[in-house]
Amino acid sequence: QKGTWSIIGTMVSFLMLVIACGAVILSAGGVKSLSWYIDLPSIVIPLGITFFVLMASNSLWDFFQSFFIVYGKKDYSEEQMLQAWLAMKTVLFVIPIAGVFSFMVSIVAIIGFMSDLSLLGPHLAVAVLSVFYCSIIEILLIPTAVRLRKITKSF
Repeated sequence: QKGTWSIIGTMVSFLMLVIACGAVILSAGGVKSLSWYIDLPSIVIPLGITFFVLMASNSLWDFFQSFFIVYGKKDYSEEQMLQAWLAMKTVLFVIPIAGVFSFMVSIVAIIGFMSDLSLLGPHLAVAVLSVFYCSIIEILLIPTAVRLRKITKSF
């Protein structure tokens, strides 16, 4: 029962987030503006940094396991739950830093290679996307982290 309601709640929350973001994006510039929010390097760099931090701390599997603990039906040991909580905390700590790092690298590149000032606006918009993506990832992970924390505090 617990797992089913958690999944339904997460799906409804995710759907509401998508609808809210879509409404804001569409109100800002219509359907044409959707392409402004898509930039692969802006998401790959922060995710890559987070991946390498999890690998370096030997916590990648623990991070993925946190989703199974919260939304699954299998029982886990206290040690597994604490390790999953630590991995989730690590991601919640690293992902904003990775977004700001990616933003700063983009700003340095823009300043270093900027010869045409008319391109400054579009390049700055792309630089900000990494922080935007990391904010969305953080928002999506917080409900799972809160549920995981409640589970780990219960013992």
